[in-house]
Amino acid sequence: MSNIRNAFANGKAFIAFVTCGDPDLETTAAVVRSAVENGADLIELGIPFSDPTAEGPVIQGANLRALSGGVTTDKVFSLVRELRRDVSVPMVFMTYANVVFSYGAERFISTCNEIGIDGLILPDLPPVQTIQRRSDLSDRAYLRKSYRDDRQGSRGFHLCCVQSRCNRYAQ
Repeated sequence: MSNIRNAFANGKAFIAFVTCGDPDLETTAAVVRSAVENGADLIELGIPFSDPTAEGPVIQGANLRALSGGVTTDKVFSLVRELRRDVSVPMVFMTYANVVFSYGAERFISTCNEIGIDGLILPDLPPVQTIQRRSDLSDRAYLRKSYRDDRQGSRGFHLCCVQSRCNRYAQ
């Protein structure tokens, strides 16, 4: 069973979100540890991106401040390596497809596996596009956040799994 599924063992989970590097990576580490100490079942780590179109002004600002402070994808990976010394709750990245593909999808996913990232949310990944399935990804959750319109007036955001064996973790 995936770590994300385990986080929902009681039917629901407290998910804390933080943009990595806002205001700096040391504060991000402290916020993550504090969230876990205060009951977070899962941590969603935002990797900053210069054009976070799926975000509102607060998270857009956090992304831009983090990038202005010099945060890079490699620095976020180093942060997670350090956090994994004492943080055992599932952690997922929330970022954009451009971050993954400009880094190199294989390299990005491989590093996620190496450092213990449990999932990946890409809000701008088109529904028909997936990250190539590999056996080492089989019980990790690679998710796509998308806008739902069921043609009956029910609109809202939901997360759906892409190439994984996990369940939806939010709706």
